[in-house]
Amino acid sequence: KSFRPDLIGMTAYITNMRRCASVAAIAKQVRPECTIVFGGPQVTIFSEEAFHSPDVDIVVLSEGEVIIRNVMNALGNDDELSRVKGIWFRRQDGEIEKNAREILVDDLDIFPPPALDLFEMKKYFPPVYIRGKKVAHLLTSRGCPFQCTFCETKLTFGRSLRFHSIDRVLDEIEKLLARGYTGIQFYDDIFTANAQRTTQFCNAIIQRKMKFEWMCYTRTNTVRPEILALMKKAGCYLISYGIETADDDLLKIIKKNLDVKANWRGVRLAKEAGIEVAGTFMFGLPTETSEQTEKAIKFALDSGINYAIFGITEPYPGT
Repeated sequence: KSFRPDLIGMTAYITNMRRCASVAAIAKQVRPECTIVFGGPQVTIFSEEAFHSPDVDIVVLSEGEVIIRNVMNALGNDDELSRVKGIWFRRQDGEIEKNAREILVDDLDIFPPPALDLFEMKKYFPPVYIRGKKVAHLLTSRGCPFQCTFCETKLTFGRSLRFHSIDRVLDEIEKLLARGYTGIQFYDDIFTANAQRTTQFCNAIIQRKMKFEWMCYTRTNTVRPEILALMKKAGCYLISYGIETADDDLLKIIKKNLDVKANWRGVRLAKEAGIEVAGTFMFGLPTETSEQTEKAIKFALDSGINYAIFGITEPYPGT
């Protein structure tokens, strides 16, 4: 009531779609003239689903930064909105217009850094395996070239893999360190997907004499001893590997494109480099037996990983 927004945007996942619809209904009751926009993976894959709520006006598909700017410039004019790529929208006559998709942006550096200063960061605490009293989450890349069946990234971004420039990322980190951040979590899907870039990135940290602790997420078959040694030197204290399971048949079913031997090797190489390891596992994969589940638990106990995170597999639509 006090803010009187012209537009309200929400990120929709399958886990919060009902909640988003409830918030949209409340918003329209308080301010009927505001425009409600949904974005995110759920409405990118199942766009029509969003319009089951009569309060949703626009859906943004895939990557939203450029699209939402164009939406803002066209608000209130159906003819203008029909020219905005990457959206579906409810026309004033109630019909749903389905515009063509927008292309992905190649140069990620055109996007400004996230406005973390708008968040009360003291209210956020990292999990036990992430170091630092004040931790920033950063993306240095978008997308993933792999085809794991349980992941929807390929549906949102295709098989593209795009990177921020190294200078852009390090300039941003220097500003965050100056503002009191004590740890960085790189949230890239596969941080070490490009060995040459990973090497350049770590060397740049060392050359700038930057001192900060950081962790990342990656796959066990995308690391080598020399890269891990360099990552450690550049401040990496922990790698989170997607182990998923310790059974080769299950790894094939989920199209992980690696085997148990590669997971053992990846954990060992990281530990030898002095880097801690977190392993994420999935229980209840399709066809999984109790014996296969026991293998995963045994891997967690015997492989030397420092932290094991077990999730129950849930077959979300689109996966």
